[in-house]
Amino acid sequence: MPGVPLFVTGTPMFDRVEVHVGEGKPFVVTAHGSGPYVASATLAGKPLTKTWFTGAKAGGSLDLALKPSSTTWGRPGPAQGRE
Repeated sequence: MPGVPLFVTGTPMFDRVEVHVGEGKPFVVTAHGSGPYVASATLAGKPLTKTWFTGAKAGGSLDLALKPSSTTWGRPGPAQGRE
């Protein structure tokens, strides 16, 4: 989204990608499993329940667990609400 400081997740095209976001270590995106659907995600080791995040930091990581069938990951739940 132009002009908005956020990153949007989706099905990765590669198993591992390094994004250089500044000085130091890269931000690393890693996909585990197989299939086009994201089953779960962690951002810097903490669960990520939304399909977007802000502030990719140098040395940070996004880990995506993939499955071959549809999942509920990223769908708003009662506690999450719609944003």
